[in-house]
Amino acid sequence: MDQVSNGECVCPYGYTYVDNVCYYESDLLVLKKLFELSDSTSCTGYSDVLNLCSGTNTVYSCDFDTSQRVTSLLIMNFNLVGEIPSEIGSLTKLTYLYLGDNQLSGSIPPEIGNLTNLTLLTLEDNQLTGSIPSEIGNMINLKTLGLGRNQLTGSIPSEIGSLVNLKNLVLQSNQLTGIVPSSICNNSYDMFDIGHNQLCPPYPECLESNTGNYQDISNCP
Repeated sequence: MDQVSNGECVCPYGYTYVDNVCYYESDLLVLKKLFELSDSTSCTGYSDVLNLCSGTNTVYSCDFDTSQRVTSLLIMNFNLVGEIPSEIGSLTKLTYLYLGDNQLSGSIPPEIGNLTNLTLLTLEDNQLTGSIPSEIGNMINLKTLGLGRNQLTGSIPSEIGSLVNLKNLVLQSNQLTGIVPSSICNNSYDMFDIGHNQLCPPYPECLESNTGNYQDISNCP
């Protein structure tokens, strides 16, 4: 960050000066759009975003790295209402994203696949619809994927099998249909739950023999 003669600061390209620090502006813009989905707080500018991020709160928190890029974002049980903005795909330094226990609706934006540094993605307990985007397969560092208790439809994308670091997969209580891809057996899981969907047999050999007991197979061939 450079200093000019009048005492004002000049930030690098793509950064904006807020509260005496240069922050990556597109990251702040995404945070602002997310916080604006809640009526639990007033968020009218970047200073408001930073105040929310810096608070000692178990409901929401944000962490930044030394280049002032967002690396961790938690907004849970904060009455977020509306769709996840597609711009979330620009938070490319994120390693942790938890937006569970809200009222998010609409589909999961495919741009979320740009977050290749993520180790945890949790969108559980919302009202999300549509299919699981195949772009999730780009998240090669993902260890936890939690999409349970939404209204997701369509099949489980086979690309999940390419997530070689995945240890926790929770897709239960959606409206997922079709055949469970055999690629899901590529990993050894600490937590695995795809119950209470509409997934059809035959199931991959790696799954427990009682998998069908926790599926609505009334519409299966």
